[in-house]
Order: sequence, then C-alpha cells, then structure tokens
Amino acid sequence: MADITDQGVKEIFQLEKQEGRELLRRLTKWKGFEEMKESRKNILLDILYDGIVFAVEKGFPWPAVVEVARFTEELLEETKDHRQHQAGHTRETMLLACLLIILEVIKHS
Repeated sequence: MADITDQGVKEIFQLEKQEGRELLRRLTKWKGFEEMKESRKNILLDILYDGIVFAVEKGFPWPAVVEVARFTEELLEETKDHRQHQAGHTRETMLLACLLIILEVIKHS
C-alpha cells in the first residue's frame, strides 16, 4: 500500500507531471512493480496520478485527495486479476465507498 499523505499529494501536484509521477511511484511502494511491463507501469501510474490531479483541481480538501489516491490504488489492486464483469462490480462498489468517504471528509472540513 502507498505511503501517501497530505504533504505527499501536495508535492505530487506541485511538480511537473513526469516528476510528480516519479514521486508517486516511490510513494506507492507497489510489490512487483519493477517486474511489470513498462506499459502496465505507465498505465497504473497515470490512473493514480490523474485521480490526484482531478481531485485537487475540483477543490477537494487535501485529506480527501489522499482518500481518492488510496481508493484508486485499492481499486487497481482489487481488479488486477479479475475478469471484466467482476472488475466492473468491484469498481462500482469501491467508487461508491470512495464517494461516501469524500463527502464525509468535505463535511468535516
């Protein structure tokens, strides 16, 4: 699991995209990442990076941005070995949970 904090997502967002992705890669500490195909690494990092940027640009508070990153990472982990229909069900469940947590964070900010 990632070691992503409020400060980490702030730094990722403030860096140029390539440097931000590199910092994100270091923070994720994904098992087996070095053995993955380069294209898969790039896709995973892009999904996680884009989720962070989206949340920041939409004005989410930093704790909610961290939750978006954590749930995105969990979703990627949960769906990596699933067939398409299984992955879709997991994705819907995770997205709903993510939305509920983000709403709670915003409510208490």
